[in-house]
Amino acid sequence: MTDVMLLDDAQPPRRWSQADREAVLAAAFAPGALVSDVARQFRVSTGQIYTWRRQLKPRAGFTSVKIAEPADTQPSGVGGCVMLIELAGGRISVSGSASPSLVTAALRALR
Repeated sequence: MTDVMLLDDAQPPRRWSQADREAVLAAAFAPGALVSDVARQFRVSTGQIYTWRRQLKPRAGFTSVKIAEPADTQPSGVGGCVMLIELAGGRISVSGSASPSLVTAALRALR
């Protein structure tokens, strides 16, 4: 049997604040989350979630950064690592001697 959700057209569309949108996006794209489940929970379409993500996507190549405490040990095979950058597509370690063009190319490949 299929579940059906009936929408009442008598209510005006909800106005989502920036903070509400960001909370929905954080829930939808958390590790292990399913966008369809989050959409159902917040009573919004999956298409709307993807539209918000596209609209809120950082521009000009910038993204949010999380500064972590230094680890006691470096990842295996990473000697002299100055930065360890983790993205959805993988991770990259950057040494102090790496050229900016090399780092840029590696980040674009992981995007």
